[in-house]
Amino acid sequence: MKTPDVIIYAISDFFEEAAVPIAKAAASQFEGSGVLIERTNFIKDKASVDGIIETAKHVNSLLFINVVHIELKEYLIDRAKAYNIPYFDIMGDAVAKLSDVIKEKPKNIIKEPYKLNEEYFDKMEAIDFAVKYDDCKDPRAIKKADLVLVGISRTSKTPLSIYLSIQNIKVANIPLVPEVVPPKELFEIPKEKIIGLITSKQKLNTIRTERLKAHGLADGANYASFERIDYELKYAAQIMKDIGCIVLDVTDKAIEETASKILQILKEVNASEEIRLQF
Repeated sequence: MKTPDVIIYAISDFFEEAAVPIAKAAASQFEGSGVLIERTNFIKDKASVDGIIETAKHVNSLLFINVVHIELKEYLIDRAKAYNIPYFDIMGDAVAKLSDVIKEKPKNIIKEPYKLNEEYFDKMEAIDFAVKYDDCKDPRAIKKADLVLVGISRTSKTPLSIYLSIQNIKVANIPLVPEVVPPKELFEIPKEKIIGLITSKQKLNTIRTERLKAHGLADGANYASFERIDYELKYAAQIMKDIGCIVLDVTDKAIEETASKILQILKEVNASEEIRLQF
């Protein structure tokens, strides 16, 4: 793989979509140049900043900063200056330019554009949970999660986990692979906390074929074959039956549509639980 000419570090202390598209738009103006964009969300302390700087100082880099916490952002900028690492403070530069144009100084509240209340931190915790425990990185997360998504590869487990985490739901997702024994924890939690995801063979074939091509692999590999997909779907169906969980078909469904259905299911489950506890 060719060494990139520059690495843009899109840095945030929460889950956001501002820094990355701006970085991509800027990079698109230099077609032919090797620009690599590294997303770094959820930085929480100076140690996180030091880790980024330690990596960035050894390469030709540029920092795109979208950090809410003022002290943390100032520390990041100070460290960047110490190593002559160029940076672009998205919010800070925008406010400064607007201040110049309207000839007014910004109010202090501009420094904290997001309401950092308990709900905000709960949401950040849920998002962090979804990222940390994506693809069963730690089976112990199953018992900590509000919801567990199971399914074979490419059934939208990860994007659904992130989307639902923005609704303050702690989601763990577990890939079902015939060659790997499912975590025992799946059978030790209430089935109502688990949702199985399936999709059509044709859609899986298309998605997996494109994924193979994107990685420079032969599109005829077993991973994308109908025989393999059929085998995996039957295996997953049996596991979901053993668990007794609700199963959703996500074929041709937008992430938002499936998430809305899941939220309705969780609402009904919680309502039933409240009624049961009253008796």
